[in-house]
Amino acid sequence: MSILDTAVSRTPLGEHDGRSGGALERVVLADGRRLVVKRTTFAADLTRRLTGDAEGREYALWRHGVLDRLGPVHAVVDGWRDGDETVVVMRDLGSAVVGWDRVLTHAEVSRLLAAAIAVHRADHAAPPELLVPIRTRVSFFAPARVEPLAAEFPLAAAVVEGWTHFAELADTDVAGPVLALLDDPAPLAEALAARHCTLIHGDLWPVNTAFTGDGVVLLDWNLAGWAPPALDLMSLLAGAGAANLAISREEAIEEFRGLCGAAHDEPALRLALLCGLVEYGWNKALDAATDSDPGRRERHRADLDWWISQARAGLRHLS
Repeated sequence: MSILDTAVSRTPLGEHDGRSGGALERVVLADGRRLVVKRTTFAADLTRRLTGDAEGREYALWRHGVLDRLGPVHAVVDGWRDGDETVVVMRDLGSAVVGWDRVLTHAEVSRLLAAAIAVHRADHAAPPELLVPIRTRVSFFAPARVEPLAAEFPLAAAVVEGWTHFAELADTDVAGPVLALLDDPAPLAEALAARHCTLIHGDLWPVNTAFTGDGVVLLDWNLAGWAPPALDLMSLLAGAGAANLAISREEAIEEFRGLCGAAHDEPALRLALLCGLVEYGWNKALDAATDSDPGRRERHRADLDWWISQARAGLRHLS
């Protein structure tokens, strides 16, 4: 018997904040519970294609009990495979989910980082085969990997265009090494793997988070990996952008250092911020080159320049 057998209403969510191609549906059960159902297939999901995720990583982590051992920081309540389709059923968190336009307060940034660090410190024992390898993570958006998918996925086409702009806009002392790491991620992947690693959420963009009372829920675990904790901080900074944080990125970094305490790894942080430009340089450059509003374009350029400066410091650590 499926949890959805007692559904009294089902509403497709045609517009949502996901980036990779999953279909969402809001479901109300006879007992009043409200759920969100996500259906993905390997063929139609860019994240799964780029990471070789045949089963559906979020579903697999739930099925193996990894997510439940983390406590209420996740929203999954059921899941199954239906032919080529992976179905994940989640609590409907409604307006608690952070949208693209929300500005996170200092307190919310602190709560979100604390929730991520609690995941890093949990006794999770996730099977390695379920997690995104660091080498795959570093080269996730490499042009050679994304270009063959550009005709199928608009996001992949945007990535290809973005790297073209990156080569034009980024300082040559950073653009060259970053593009080289996209061709051969081994130096950065090996340096990151040599630091202290743990389970990370892997996609800590604000749109993948929800604030529920005093709790924080992390959504979309399809990029979960075994890597230095600082990669989750990097994802937050890359996904939020300077305009979506009420504090500066430097203050957010300092908050992370403080919350980690004696366990903080500064070289790993520098390498993670370098990884931020290797992963998302295309995105920062695309915004800086194509935004039609001059004011926003100037802010995007400043955002790109900040990541370039962080990458420059990370390259010194790498060398």
